Amino acid sequence: MPIDPLSFMLVDFAKTRVAQVNLRDKRAKKTQSTALFYLVKRAQETRFGKAHFFEQIQDVKDFQKNVPIAHYIDLKKDIEDMMNGMPDILWPDKVKYFAKSSATTSESKYIPVTRVALTKNHFKGGKDLISFYLQNNPSTHVLSSKIISLCGTLSTSQMNNSIRVGDISAIIVENLPLYVKLFKFPGPELSLRDGWEEKIEEISTLAINQNITCLAGAPIWVSILIKKVLEKSGKKSIFEVWPNLEVFMHGGISFKPYRKVFDELFKGGNVKYMESYNASEGYFAIQDDLTKPNEMRLMLDYGVFYEFIPLEKYQNKNYEALTIDEVEINKNYVIVITTNGGLWRYVIGDTVMFTSLSPYRIKITGRTKQYMNLYDEELTVDNAEEAISYASHVTDARITDYTLAPTMPDKDGRGCHEWIIEFSKPPSDIKKFTEELDKKLQECNGDYFSRRVNDVVMSLPIVHVASTETFYNWMKSKDRLGGQFKVPRISNSRENLESILAFLK
Repeated sequence: MPIDPLSFMLVDFAKTRVAQVNLRDKRAKKTQSTALFYLVKRAQETRFGKAHFFEQIQDVKDFQKNVPIAHYIDLKKDIEDMMNGMPDILWPDKVKYFAKSSATTSESKYIPVTRVALTKNHFKGGKDLISFYLQNNPSTHVLSSKIISLCGTLSTSQMNNSIRVGDISAIIVENLPLYVKLFKFPGPELSLRDGWEEKIEEISTLAINQNITCLAGAPIWVSILIKKVLEKSGKKSIFEVWPNLEVFMHGGISFKPYRKVFDELFKGGNVKYMESYNASEGYFAIQDDLTKPNEMRLMLDYGVFYEFIPLEKYQNKNYEALTIDEVEINKNYVIVITTNGGLWRYVIGDTVMFTSLSPYRIKITGRTKQYMNLYDEELTVDNAEEAISYASHVTDARITDYTLAPTMPDKDGRGCHEWIIEFSKPPSDIKKFTEELDKKLQECNGDYFSRRVNDVVMSLPIVHVASTETFYNWMKSKDRLGGQFKVPRISNSRENLESILAFLK
């Protein structure tokens, strides 16, 4: 199929934009300082700006001295005042949208979403995602028809009826420019409808008759949609339904455990995978090179000033942060953001590792709270993803979802990791799967290896095989279907694991 006219016209625009990104990457320090001083100047007359003497800030060091590192609890009072309709608190004027976070067990968080954050961050990220795709695939026909993207819902705040709260995906859909709406399926009315399961049913029915070229969304929900479409159409291959499907743009959670599932769903076609790092707090990174899975280009001109705290320092409550010109490759950092959404030196909760400094590419390695260290094994989500992907490959298994936590130490101080794994294709020998999982964890994590020597501190992991749709039904029981909600991966706490085990029984 020849390139569609619109894609052909936009290829030159994409080349220009990518060249601009490359130039700003080479001038990263200046690009970032320019972003910071724009933010400081805009917010100088806000309550936060006055309290932290923004008018006195002359350089990055002044900013770091005047503004402390913040977690949600530190900004909660300001955000509540904004949700009550008060203007000029963290950002100039009133903020009308708040993204409800995907917290799994803790109290929900509400992230302010300003107009400038929508236009200069979230929408800009979407346009650059297409630009990088066109740069990688100049003969594409992705814009010749429809792109399916799934979103959550919005509601009116109980605190103020002029405030809208909900998933960031829904906020974006409600504010999409007209030219973007022309390519999106379904339209805003169905996209924003309440009732996740009913919405998926209707979307899957209508989608059968659409010419879909691109799928976009979190892997768990997109896989459910594809299976629904196949079930309703009676087709064995998704390419019998959508012959022109060419790319799956995913984000929100790691793709590693889902890769084999999607390879199976896309068997017989040539669907490309493209990742982005977008969250309630902002749009941060895009996979600029499709030959480098799990690596994304950090976008430096989205109205976000980045800082990075070495993970080991953060765990010791040493919050001394580095700027973009001070980072090193292959080190775990806690990412800190200052944004045009009114977040000031905010710990988003993700840990990242730079894989390249020219250009600046990162991979997400885990969460600050999803980190296991009960036995000093320092296990990250990245370790878990690598091990479970390896064990699946070796045993020809397919993973749907998983979670894990440590067992409590016995009287001798010994314990192990306990996993719950749901397979779409289980291994023929779960013992071999467990051994391969353990073997890979020892290879990729030296601390885990040392704890496993002779089973002195830790023994072989325990693996529970969950029945089909266990995690889906557990999420449903917690009223956490769709949108930004994610299955919790790893934790020192057994709360989620015990809840799912009880659900299994």
